[in-house]
Amino acid sequence: MKVSTITQNALIASLYIILTVLPPFNALAYGPIQFRISEALLVFGFLRKDWLLGLIIGTFFANLFGPLGGGFALIDAFVGSLITGLSLWVMIHLKNVWLTPLAPILLNGIYLSLFLPFAFELPFTLIVIVSTFASVAAGEAVVLYALGIPLYYGLISNPNLRHLLGIHHGSK
Repeated sequence: MKVSTITQNALIASLYIILTVLPPFNALAYGPIQFRISEALLVFGFLRKDWLLGLIIGTFFANLFGPLGGGFALIDAFVGSLITGLSLWVMIHLKNVWLTPLAPILLNGIYLSLFLPFAFELPFTLIVIVSTFASVAAGEAVVLYALGIPLYYGLISNPNLRHLLGIHHGSK
């Protein structure tokens, strides 16, 4: 891996962490109702596959330093990073940018609807699972469609920015 790619991944991971952990972004970045602004950056993986590592590392540390603490933070760091990796893998194999958000919307919704009731000591009932899935998926959808997709089109529509970032394709 080239030094420039390592540097870019470090910047992406840092940006993801900052947009998740620091106030005011952290207020809604964790919990059963969440709008994790940093998830908009997942479109970077659709732009360049060599940026996937930065997104996964960012997810790992954002979850590790989140409010869950202890063993739950460690579990969320590892499992959440795996879910992000799986979401990104699905995203890069889809040809339509408008469909790519469905992977993190569904996978994060499923994972967090099963994990968060334990982490927040909520009753593990069908209503809690379904409502957590719905709120997480809705928040993810808002972030990815309202911020992520416009970010994607903003990056690919500027030839100078595309050249600077090494993005060699237009809209998929």
